[in-house]
Amino acid sequence: MIQRYFFIMILLLTILFPLAGNTHPQFFKLVPQDPLYTPYRADPFAPTASLQYFTLIPGSTRPSYTYLTEHEAGRVVGLKGYNFDRTYGDRDEHEYIFMRAGTTIPFARVNFGNLLRFEGFLSGGMRTVFLAFGGTDQLGFDGTYLYGAQARIGEFLSVQAGRKHFSGHTGDEILTRVVEFASRDDAGNYNYRAQLDPSDFQSNLIDYVHQDPQFIAVSLEPGDQFRLYGEMRFGHTGNRFKPDPSSEEEHPEFKARELQVGTELTLDGYILGDMLLSVDLTFHELGKFALVADDHAPVYKGQSAYYHFVYDENRPWDMDISITLAKQLSRREAGPDVFFQGSFYSGRFPLLAFFMHEVNYFSLGATITF
Repeated sequence: MIQRYFFIMILLLTILFPLAGNTHPQFFKLVPQDPLYTPYRADPFAPTASLQYFTLIPGSTRPSYTYLTEHEAGRVVGLKGYNFDRTYGDRDEHEYIFMRAGTTIPFARVNFGNLLRFEGFLSGGMRTVFLAFGGTDQLGFDGTYLYGAQARIGEFLSVQAGRKHFSGHTGDEILTRVVEFASRDDAGNYNYRAQLDPSDFQSNLIDYVHQDPQFIAVSLEPGDQFRLYGEMRFGHTGNRFKPDPSSEEEHPEFKARELQVGTELTLDGYILGDMLLSVDLTFHELGKFALVADDHAPVYKGQSAYYHFVYDENRPWDMDISITLAKQLSRREAGPDVFFQGSFYSGRFPLLAFFMHEVNYFSLGATITF
């Protein structure tokens, strides 16, 4: 409801202010260069451009299965896995290439001096992960978009509200390997239909979608060197989150909410631009549903070929943490900024189709914010 009023207000201002005649150019502006609410620098899903090389910390393994969902009474009750990792043999499994592209477009801004500024915006991006060896197979890709309104009060407070969409997709090269491996018997002979029906992958392949939940975000910036932010995503219904292990009747308290908080510290740099230290934490209410391995299912590298969801009200929300140290490569006041960065990450594998698999890794790379 909040973002609906924002949209109506922005639309009216977009139509009426250009008709007002000699309006001061700073009072109303179409498509300003920099958004009032800036992306979170340590957020792996930030709508920015980034290229990183990451390596899993010993003890972490890459996902070995892609999963089909199993249903009962209209909800997901379990995940049935198909192994693709065996087809890579003993090749190195710790090195990966992470790529992300995205931007935020503010499309209409109204300024009341420095006291209050607000605008409508559209933002989006995609990210993907490649294996960093051999044919550099693509594990999958994620997409996100968000839209709404954002405002800045003075120079210390920014707010943002709207809807945000997440979706994850398994890479076609991974699915090809699944079919290849599952289509052979133990002797290596083709036994196609006995083990795998490809039509299952049309309707039951794991489909992680957070379908347009409402969100509201607040960012406090009491000075040029410090930022503290928080964001809540909420508004779950049965068709807004997949896989949906819940039903309104069984667990009315479960809303598939997510809470994201973080802080950013800017340190003066003597060469080129500033140094930035950023910490980002995301909490997922889906963690209330434990993935319990079937006692009789095969286990490969600590991963089960079959899981079922079990709700535990005392179980904490899942948590992802990202810590980034970045060096700005210029002192540009407006427009794109380029950063060289190193990061530590612990949490869900950075592709939504493998959300059930947790990893720890270090990364090095560069990020461009537009």
